[in-house]
Amino acid sequence: MAAARVTLQTMKPGIHFSRLEVRLNCLLFLALSAIAAMFITGCAGHRESRQKFTEEIVAPRPPAFLVGPASVLLTNTSAFSARVTVDTVSTNAKVHELTGQLLGEGTHLLFAPTRGDRTFIWDTAARNGYILSEALQGYAPFSSPSQITKITTTAETAGPGSDRVNGHPGHEVEMSIAMNDGSTIRFSIWRASDLNDFPVRIKTIGAEKPFELNLLNVQPAKFPESTFAPPDGFTKYSNPEVMASELMARHAKPKNTESTYFGEPQPILKNSMPH
Repeated sequence: MAAARVTLQTMKPGIHFSRLEVRLNCLLFLALSAIAAMFITGCAGHRESRQKFTEEIVAPRPPAFLVGPASVLLTNTSAFSARVTVDTVSTNAKVHELTGQLLGEGTHLLFAPTRGDRTFIWDTAARNGYILSEALQGYAPFSSPSQITKITTTAETAGPGSDRVNGHPGHEVEMSIAMNDGSTIRFSIWRASDLNDFPVRIKTIGAEKPFELNLLNVQPAKFPESTFAPPDGFTKYSNPEVMASELMARHAKPKNTESTYFGEPQPILKNSMPH
């Protein structure tokens, strides 16, 4: 202890302790910064997760490619199944990707997104369809007032024989689709020559809300007659908003209840996949 006291007395207390204080303050600042960063990141992640949850439940909007004019470009073909990716650009120029499975036959389309529990069925001729909820084991009808008045092919380019899109040779076609509200939407379509000119890529030209739809692993298919209708045993809701409210209410129910309020969901596509 004496040696220790001598050592402390021969040191320069002012300089020594000021540096020590600086180091301690720096360590304290770094520790608090790390804790704050973790807190902010956790809150941001929670908000993002909550936002995605809310969007999935409260705003179950069908994708634009399915209920918009582009859907007519996928109809009047032999029955098919395909994996699709849809890239859309939002107002802040951020690209959002949507993926899922697409089934089609005649004027009927069914889209099952990879994420979420919704499945969308659409009849391009009748301009109506259904939103299915696997979690609720229910469905709601919806429709669109938009009508196509005219379809025009404005350009067709063969291009080099080596050109391929999504692995398929073919040619590019530009088409213009006029709607009953006076608007006109233009599309660029790549028609695959090895798939009887089936469109494996559809993208908008100069659209206010642009998107690009790519169809991959396109396969001929044969579906049961019930594929493009709500499954037997599903509960009917009057509209998508009522169904969304019910789903929100069930999610908000305390988790410590004895019963499982979603039951055992039946996969919607289980009996709809191609044979």
